[in-house]
Amino acid sequence: MPKYDARFSQDISAYWTFQIRLARKNTGSKWHNYAKNLPTGIQTIKRRVPTRWMSERVTSWSGVKEMKVLVQGSANIHTGIE
Repeated sequence: MPKYDARFSQDISAYWTFQIRLARKNTGSKWHNYAKNLPTGIQTIKRRVPTRWMSERVTSWSGVKEMKVLVQGSANIHTGIE
């Protein structure tokens, strides 16, 4: 029996899947509502990061990077690998 979810072979980011999973569970997360509103299944999320700062203000952003994540329903959040 494999110890990993075979869907991760479809270019799904384990790191971002975990981050979304934490945000869905943690009501105090600033990403909680975003994560809870993602439909279950394989989803594509986008992210940009600051590349230049002036004091505390961001003056430049990176390009958009897309990654696939596996979003599990609330019943599966605590179970880990299915």
